[in-house]
Amino acid sequence: MKNVDGLLQKGMTALQGGRLRDAERCFRQAVELAPRHFGALNLLTVALTGLERFEEAEAFAARALKIDATNDATHYNYGTVLKHNAKLEPAIAAFDAALAINPRHAKALNNRGAVLSQLERYDEAIADFDRALALDRRYGDAYFNKANALAKLKRRQEALKNFEMALSLNPRHAGAYANLLILFNELGEYGKALECGRRALALDPSSIDVRLNMVAADLARTQREDALQRLGETLELQPDNLLALAARAGLLAHLDRVDEARADVERLERLTPSDEKEAVEQESAIANLLLREGRYAEGMAALDRAAALPGPGRDACLAKRAGTMETFGRQDEARAAFDEALAINPTSAAALCGRAELVKFAPDDPTIPAMEALLAPDSTETHASRMPLHFALGKAYLDLGDSPAAFRHLNEGNRMKRAIAPYSADMTEKFFAEVAAVFTPELLDRLGGQGFRSPAPIFVVGMPRSGTTLIEQILAAHPEVCGAGELRYMRGVVEQISDFPRGVRTLDGDALERLGEHYASRIAAVADGKPRVVDKAPGNFVSAGLIRLILPDAKIIHARRDPVDTCLSCYTKLFADALNFTYDLGDLGRYCRDYQKLTAYWAKTLPASHFLEVDYEAVVDDIETEARRMLDFLELPWDPACLEFYRVERPVRTASVNQVRQPIYRSSSGRWRKHADALQPLLQVLEIEPA
Repeated sequence: MKNVDGLLQKGMTALQGGRLRDAERCFRQAVELAPRHFGALNLLTVALTGLERFEEAEAFAARALKIDATNDATHYNYGTVLKHNAKLEPAIAAFDAALAINPRHAKALNNRGAVLSQLERYDEAIADFDRALALDRRYGDAYFNKANALAKLKRRQEALKNFEMALSLNPRHAGAYANLLILFNELGEYGKALECGRRALALDPSSIDVRLNMVAADLARTQREDALQRLGETLELQPDNLLALAARAGLLAHLDRVDEARADVERLERLTPSDEKEAVEQESAIANLLLREGRYAEGMAALDRAAALPGPGRDACLAKRAGTMETFGRQDEARAAFDEALAINPTSAAALCGRAELVKFAPDDPTIPAMEALLAPDSTETHASRMPLHFALGKAYLDLGDSPAAFRHLNEGNRMKRAIAPYSADMTEKFFAEVAAVFTPELLDRLGGQGFRSPAPIFVVGMPRSGTTLIEQILAAHPEVCGAGELRYMRGVVEQISDFPRGVRTLDGDALERLGEHYASRIAAVADGKPRVVDKAPGNFVSAGLIRLILPDAKIIHARRDPVDTCLSCYTKLFADALNFTYDLGDLGRYCRDYQKLTAYWAKTLPASHFLEVDYEAVVDDIETEARRMLDFLELPWDPACLEFYRVERPVRTASVNQVRQPIYRSSSGRWRKHADALQPLLQVLEIEPA
């Protein structure tokens, strides 16, 4: 026994020093010398558990129990290895046995609670964590485990307090920071989420899950370049990570970087998903690319495969599929698909909000109280799902003519979005003024005519919700015109100019031609064989002077609409892109005022042969006259198909997706007057009297 005692002492020293392999070697030798030595068996179990060799540990723990079942530590050790071996009910029995011997065994209570959490018996688990904490108020792991159980029950504020307690006791707890990142994402506190992510990575730089959850925070704040950079770093660490690859492919497709997206999808298709979540993300990313390329049938087939997969997110997948049908003009199919999603989950926020855009609400519509219930104070909805619910309910109450109820929800939805989408009206005012100051008549004359000669580009610009989509749809009905939607290509051109707009002054003819040719080559790829292409990104009004220089043959149509109607329409929408000026009535008014100044400058400065202003109200009143005027401006022959623009089958990815599928209607003109009281901050900035 003397040799055994020496081995145990040596092993204990190694164990305490964190040298687990040395400890295991000593304890194993002791067991070989004394196979029924209770202490040696227990210590070998502990060392093997630390080395994550759980099956071996279980065998030795069982041997120790056969020798002496009166020791609480033996039952605890056995329960611990059973937990690691996913033998959850036997693990609970083992912890119960330990607690029967020693009711004050805090670790047994904590681990028993952890097993109950694995079994999704969260309330019972929390009771065990509370018993453990009653015995030891400084038990950090119990706070951490309790926080995780509370988070699963969506009791987020309680979870937050317990994560903070765990970190106060162990500031280097990487898991607590990682899970706080998820929690803050759910609460919509994305800045705090990213800070927790940074701290988690400082402690564990290899964590892929942390990086992906940080990407979710970037995307929630529409910081897409940050998300792309983070996804790139993630794929450098793990090139075949399916979730990261799917996320990047989808984001690149959304940004019209189709070639890069295709390269990622080709890699993605070679990977085998490990679970349903990965399978859904794989099919969704493939669908995103196919749909962006206009391959509707193939894209929908990929979404059908994703929606057919079982799992808790199936209703959200069905809602995405329905939204795609809506984009491509399949309104009836989209409504049926949203109803299918709601049949699976009547409280699906994604399906309820998607359906809201497709219907005219009646007072007895059952989805109105369903959405209100999801916004109740005790609701478990996340920040990301509560925000669109407010916009959907705002739309519902506008349909019903209940202005106070509508603006109660619209104001809250916009407030929530503004909190995560900062915006400076002062910076915008300064930038627009600087653009006008740079693009003087003298500069336009000095650099004019040196760009790339192509009659293909047609730009439709203006405020969001000012009728740009309607004008594009009318033009796209012409057989010589392709409606390409809101392209990001001009933004890419601007990004190639150092210090825009001042940097334009340093450009020469070669540079202007190169930039114009770059843009023209991009639109040629989406022209569908037609000689003219409409780019209707409204914000291109800022670049009208640059367009004139790099594409001297391009035509620009400026869509105008009653400014208050325009701003009201903006305020009712939760945009997919970063239109951060739309989420505050005062900022909306200032942006509209600054936009009016800049476009008035272009109308005065650019030649009438290349800059045409079209009023939405005039189109609504007399579509044929305005359609003929636009076609004359574009030097295109008249075609009566332009009067039936709503029959054009093409994807429309803007907030006007449903309006342009219908014949002209006048109900939206002047509608702001019904809501003048709620629009006072906007009216004051625009200096408009309701009367």
